[in-house]
Amino acid sequence: MSCVNNWRNPPLSAQGLTIPLQWAGNQQDRPTSAQIQILETTLGLLPFEHLQRFVQSNGYIRASGPSCTPASGGGYGTSPSYIRLSYECWRDSFNFTYQYTFLHEFGHWVDETYQALNGLRQSARAEYDFLVAASHHGRTNGSNERFADCYAIFVFRYIGGAPYNHRPRAADYRGAEGRRRFLALFLTPAFANLQPLQTRVPAVP
Repeated sequence: MSCVNNWRNPPLSAQGLTIPLQWAGNQQDRPTSAQIQILETTLGLLPFEHLQRFVQSNGYIRASGPSCTPASGGGYGTSPSYIRLSYECWRDSFNFTYQYTFLHEFGHWVDETYQALNGLRQSARAEYDFLVAASHHGRTNGSNERFADCYAIFVFRYIGGAPYNHRPRAADYRGAEGRRRFLALFLTPAFANLQPLQTRVPAVP
């Protein structure tokens, strides 16, 4: 059984950038062409500055084979920069429109790279407290998980325009609560140069 050890040729392409994809050696363990298309479409939704910085830091994506880490969900790193996706995550229904698992892990990468939550805590403590008070469902817990959730859901729903239901508590990212959390993203250092994206946050249904 082969874990991740080959580079896909050609690499992924989005927004005029190329992103290397490392995947399992066995053909049957690799994402399908349809799943790769979903991933490339997802990359196309990201704020360009974030994707460009990921590429400039030699970032790449890992698609693990079965019985390879991670067993489920995904992971990330900043030194070197990478996003890893489990073999099982491609089978999760919430990844059938856009690759939500990737967006969540990329949210972690953005948070750590830009020190997003630390900046928010120092500059707008009330908004930090409100953002991290959201519910979360996953193997790990902590304030950084709330930022990753908020980032992923914002890109999924308000850039991608796809419906998304936050399983732990849908109201966290709907109505007035959702709008306040999404706007809190723009107070972080990660969005310092991306203020026009605020127009993506009208009244949140």
